Amino acid sequence: TAEGICLSLRRFEDAPAGLRDFILVCPTSDPGWVPLFLRARGVVVETGGVLSHAAIVARELGLPAVVGVDDACRR
Repeated sequence: TAEGICLSLRRFEDAPAGLRDFILVCPTSDPGWVPLFLRARGVVVETGGVLSHAAIVARELGLPAVVGVDDACRR
């Protein structure tokens, strides 16, 4: 489990500089999102499954992750 403020982003470019210890909520993940994963406490991603990029990177970093959550960014 993880606790932190929710940082809901539709685009990586909208991420505030220097923010740490948040729960990242995003529509999808690719290698460009990894710098945010490194600063996050947990990840929620709208797309993907157990073998998706977000799930694999989160597992490698020891982050709690939930993938495949419809409309997570809006909610």
